[in-house]
Amino acid sequence: MPEPSGTSAGPGAIPGPSSCRTRRVLWFLLLLALTAALGILWERVGRERANDRVEAVLDLRSVAALARSRGTSSDDLLRGFAALGVRSLAVDEQNLDDLALSGRARALRGLEVAELQRQGSLPATLEPSPERLYLLARNPEEARRIAREAEASLGGDRVRVWPASGSELVELVGDPRTLAQTGLGLSEELLTHLHRDLGLQIWVRPEGMPGASEPALQSRLRALAAVPGVHGVLFAGVRNEVMGYPDHLEAVARTLADLSLRLGVIELPAKVQQKGVETLARQAPEQVVRVLAVPPAQQARTDPETVVAMYSLGARERNIRLLYLRPYDDLVGELSADEANERLFTGIQRSLAPMLDVQASTFPPPRSGWLLGQVLVAAGAGAAVVLLLGIFASVPAWLAVGLVLGLAAGTALTGLLGILDGPWRALMALGTATVFPVLGLVLQFTSLERASDEPGPVCLLLRATRALLAASLVSLAGGLMAASFLPETTSMLSLDVFRGVKVLSALVPLLVVLAWTVRQGSFQALIRLLDERLRVWHLLALVILGALGVFYLARTGNVSAEMAVSDSERLLRRGLDALLGVRPRFKEFLLGHPGLLLAFTLVWLRKPTLVVLALLAAAVGQASLAGTYAHIHTPLVVSLVRTGWGLVLGWGLGSLACLACLALAGWLGPRLTALWAPADREPGFGVESSGEPE
Repeated sequence: MPEPSGTSAGPGAIPGPSSCRTRRVLWFLLLLALTAALGILWERVGRERANDRVEAVLDLRSVAALARSRGTSSDDLLRGFAALGVRSLAVDEQNLDDLALSGRARALRGLEVAELQRQGSLPATLEPSPERLYLLARNPEEARRIAREAEASLGGDRVRVWPASGSELVELVGDPRTLAQTGLGLSEELLTHLHRDLGLQIWVRPEGMPGASEPALQSRLRALAAVPGVHGVLFAGVRNEVMGYPDHLEAVARTLADLSLRLGVIELPAKVQQKGVETLARQAPEQVVRVLAVPPAQQARTDPETVVAMYSLGARERNIRLLYLRPYDDLVGELSADEANERLFTGIQRSLAPMLDVQASTFPPPRSGWLLGQVLVAAGAGAAVVLLLGIFASVPAWLAVGLVLGLAAGTALTGLLGILDGPWRALMALGTATVFPVLGLVLQFTSLERASDEPGPVCLLLRATRALLAASLVSLAGGLMAASFLPETTSMLSLDVFRGVKVLSALVPLLVVLAWTVRQGSFQALIRLLDERLRVWHLLALVILGALGVFYLARTGNVSAEMAVSDSERLLRRGLDALLGVRPRFKEFLLGHPGLLLAFTLVWLRKPTLVVLALLAAAVGQASLAGTYAHIHTPLVVSLVRTGWGLVLGWGLGSLACLACLALAGWLGPRLTALWAPADREPGFGVESSGEPE
């Protein structure tokens, strides 16, 4: 690599890249850091392999509604769905409508009770309150059973059986409008029937029990766990909060762990996530199962193949281990509900056959600590910074040693003391993922500048291919090292996420273009451009670039809401998933990797003005490659396959683009020939006169 003119190693300075001994030490540190990162990630791969069982759970309330609309029994429908491979049910707490529809009880206001008393249908022992709600059961024993179930949810002080011998009336204390939307407990009789008679596993959906004491909450969970077939909890309710929120979350988490009850956490944006569920999940991450549920309104207008693809993608690429299913109850396009349901359930069985099981798996606890490995990774990140700086100027010894030891010491101290450990490691992950793609591309600048010396297209393409592989390997190393800073189960469950993807995606292209500009001596020209008078075309260019930048960043991220995707793009995604198994990122195989190959072709054609744009595209691709490994909730093997497919397809498309440019240069007439032909190339790059070997 050429040493920029005007740099010299003064006393106490570490020379730039021309010092072979210094470079060997720095690269040794990098290899040591990568080895440590791979050791950390190897354990992660083992834990991901242990968590590979996916469970499909059917929403019982949706099945009951479908059965009522068809005039059949829920049991018959459940047997049919079980034949399609669904062996688990999600059971909500019963509400007033459920009690009425099942024939167990109907709700009455106080005035209605008084009227029944006047008619002699109910004993006139007590005066009913017009402000309370009453449940009229079909017999006294049913009333006592309903009261016990409601007490478990509302508390004993808000439920009582009418104090008259043989009464079928249950009194509920509370606002009738609120009680109409509140869960009134889970029927143990129903749960036992579903498991014993139909052979189904149960995920219960209790509500939050606001205001309940810690012993009451623990007693409630123990009672649910004692019911045969219950092996998981998915909290529900109109208050959108988990049991124990906000004061008894730790006690609920301990109880769930003691009872070996899995906790389902639905994949939702943070602003609509259940209150307190994240706290519960962090208390016992090894009990947590990630859940994917397609909203009913969205499913109703979506064909079953697309819904299957959504569930399949979540299970394979986002560690989703519980598929929350609802049957279709109406026409879907030209499909009847029965046809749509058969395609939905058989499609899930077919696409996830190796992973489906009767019980979802969870991540096992980690087997070892990571601090020593992360210290080595931090030292390697410092070495990468020194290598990058050393390409442009001599690095003082105190700065080089300070960077390497400082980052390593900071990682060790924060890890040992537990002070700012999480923020420090997140910052280290962001810095590592940013530096390496920049380093990978900057290391190819010398080869890029000398592309004009190649005798023909074949040699040119070989040079560009070597550069693409070398840059991608460096970016891959950076992505893996960045991921090693975030190996916790909470990161794999997406409770903790890498929040710097947008920063990474913006910084890498800016730094690469800046490095190229400085290297080519065009920085002063850029300054002069900024000093020029503002013109209309400047504004138009800024608006266009700004719009492209916003679109690019909006499509990038780890926690941002998904943008609306066109039907054509959705179809392309599904096609790539079906064809390749893992879809590569568009920014890599459609933009970044072809951009790097095109940069070499444009240098060969002596078009330096366009090289900057090609490098900008290449930097986007390398940033995306490193950022792939910031998605910790994606299994590492999936990310590696995605990177491989991106390189293969990107190289193929880039090679075609290069050949097209070369064809344009010589085959399309004198005007285009004059514009593109190598014979009329613009002045080349200053590196040709350096006399330094490659």
